[in-house]
Amino acid sequence: INVHLIDTKAVSIIIAHEVKELIRLIESGYKAEQIIPAMNQMIQDSEIYVFIEDLNNLVKGGRAKAASAFIGSVLKIYPILRFEDDGTVDVFEKIRTEGKIKKSWLRIYEEARAQFGDRLHLGFAHGDAYDKAIEFRDFFLENYPNEDIIIRYLTPVVGVHGGKGALGMGLLVDADLD
Repeated sequence: INVHLIDTKAVSIIIAHEVKELIRLIESGYKAEQIIPAMNQMIQDSEIYVFIEDLNNLVKGGRAKAASAFIGSVLKIYPILRFEDDGTVDVFEKIRTEGKIKKSWLRIYEEARAQFGDRLHLGFAHGDAYDKAIEFRDFFLENYPNEDIIIRYLTPVVGVHGGKGALGMGLLVDADLD
């Protein structure tokens, strides 16, 4: 048995998409020599952004200081976290309202759509915030009515640090071998 290891550098809906794409490539008859570089490129191209509603979860998990969380909560500032290429998580931007988060995410999506075209798919992952995920999905469908948008739960690790109300937007890019 030949084993090939691939570091997904991702979580949640991105990993699920990567597995789905891997199965598609294998079933299409591609060989490991073709699949591995395509998977690595897909991993680099796919992204997830997470907005944290309750900053206290970041404090409990050691990801933020209590004073920062208090000020952010009082001012209603939501951090948007982004998973970087090396697997780390950094603050991408800080936004004051959910409406501005939607507009920011729509801009990010449109930039990715211009780059990847039909290879791009969209998904939302939530921390016990299904209604919020539906709201964001519906906002995107107003602008892109033909987009097939998936909704899933956040993975346990992200869910623990993000807590209830956390919402992630995944830009899911298909492998480019066809």
